[in-house]
Amino acid sequence: MRKENVILTFSGKAHGGKDTCVSFVRDEFEKQGKSVFCLAFGDYVKTLCSRNFGYNEEFKEDYRDMLQKFGTDIVRSTEEDFLVRIVFNTIDMLSDIYDVFLISDARFLNELQPYPYRMSYPIFNVLIKRNMEDALTEDQEKHISEDLANNPPKDLFHIVINNNEGLDELEKMSNSIVQFILTIQENYEEINKQNTDEGINDLFGKMVNEMEFDEEDIE
Repeated sequence: MRKENVILTFSGKAHGGKDTCVSFVRDEFEKQGKSVFCLAFGDYVKTLCSRNFGYNEEFKEDYRDMLQKFGTDIVRSTEEDFLVRIVFNTIDMLSDIYDVFLISDARFLNELQPYPYRMSYPIFNVLIKRNMEDALTEDQEKHISEDLANNPPKDLFHIVINNNEGLDELEKMSNSIVQFILTIQENYEEINKQNTDEGINDLFGKMVNEMEFDEEDIE
């Protein structure tokens, strides 16, 4: 890990704007000279489902039942941290190449607080909220993989976006996220010099709580 490394996770209901927000955040980070790598906890599941069951990302809503069953009911139920380890092993391998890692689909508590990786990397969790009719079937909505989106633990999210004002406003809020993270990073050396046994993510989290974020831009 380099001091420039930072990880952002994105959570929220289906069709709430997670992928769009990730795209805006990636573009703004790149404008600021940062190299960005995008990935998801579900990438491994989608790859296997594509190879074996005909999954097609272009029609992903038609395969949501399959992804929930294979990714959660089979993979996670067998080894809860399996997908977390795949994602963070990838980040470990690429941490000398990329500055920023954007994870677009945090759905479980261990994905918001991945141990032991949270002790090494600053991880910022972003919750995207949107007022809309449910985009899922009743069974899909009740699936355990949707529990966090339906009842988000607010104390685990550093930033909350209310995505109800259109793309232009979402882009503005996404850019504000980037500026906020960069401001936090500017204080890295001061944090690193502290005589503490806390992990780097705990220290960055304290700084987030101490800083004033313009809630008019975000919430």
